[in-house]
Amino acid sequence: MSGDGHSLPVASVDGRVRHWDVIDKRYLGDILRSKSRVVHLGFSRNGRWLAVRQGSGDILAYDWPNQKVVQQLRDIAGILSSVDISDEGRYIATACAGNKPTVWSARTGATLFSEAPDDFMMYCWVAITKGGHMFALGSVGNTAISVIETASNRMRFKARSGDPVQHIAFTPDGRMVVVTCEGAVSIWDLAEDKEVLRLKGHASIFAEVVPATGDLIIVSGTKLYLLPHYLYLRKWGDEPKSRIETAVFEKAWNDLADTDSSRAFRALRTFLSCPERAVSLLEKVLVPMLPLTPDETRQAFRSIEQLAAVEPEIRRQAAEQL
Repeated sequence: MSGDGHSLPVASVDGRVRHWDVIDKRYLGDILRSKSRVVHLGFSRNGRWLAVRQGSGDILAYDWPNQKVVQQLRDIAGILSSVDISDEGRYIATACAGNKPTVWSARTGATLFSEAPDDFMMYCWVAITKGGHMFALGSVGNTAISVIETASNRMRFKARSGDPVQHIAFTPDGRMVVVTCEGAVSIWDLAEDKEVLRLKGHASIFAEVVPATGDLIIVSGTKLYLLPHYLYLRKWGDEPKSRIETAVFEKAWNDLADTDSSRAFRALRTFLSCPERAVSLLEKVLVPMLPLTPDETRQAFRSIEQLAAVEPEIRRQAAEQL
């Protein structure tokens, strides 16, 4: 359902995505028609983006307010089993039967991550934080939960749920992971690396996090429960701090000037994912300069003008002076 609770897109096996107005109970037409059946739909938490998963393995990033497809991705590893999209529509995380979870850039279509943890099994669930900084993996054929940092591609958290994983969701602050297992709902604190709450219920129990509030909706058998966020989110706050080592940031600083553009791009993502750590490093590596005198300022402007001179020697001298 859309973020405002008014629109409900419905997937169908004939490849159409139907648009319903929940308030007026009206069918508004098809927003998408394709030759392949649509097997999963997922809104970003702010309701801006809709991720469409097709049986053919294609992933569509749909701009909901403007009602148009802005990106189409192809997962060559196999048929997808789960997809999630970050709030700003920047990252799409997918998992498929080909045993390789993938994080995509929804803007460029580039693959940012495509590896499988050692204990990863096919038909995996995937979830990504609203800012796209971390994504979580779990499988119905395995009890493992893996949380990976998008920027560094490193394991952030790893645990065993004790039961096969059937669904994963992050809390709005990205601090906790809510895992639906077979017969239980497990909540893990990523900052403290431990399970803080386990709720047992029907074998087909299911839990989902309300994006705006963090409240937990739980369906157990024929009963529906609402667990307010203040009963389990005892430490509501910012996303947990990154555990990327200082050496990684120092290497990223050097990689920014690398002739290999892929290294420079990965370095940039490292800094963007941890702005506070990035600022601390920049304060160390960037040496402040004394202000120029009026004469030095005039000379600098002359040198800049001489960079466009016809004579190569004048251009060389100007560059050296600058």
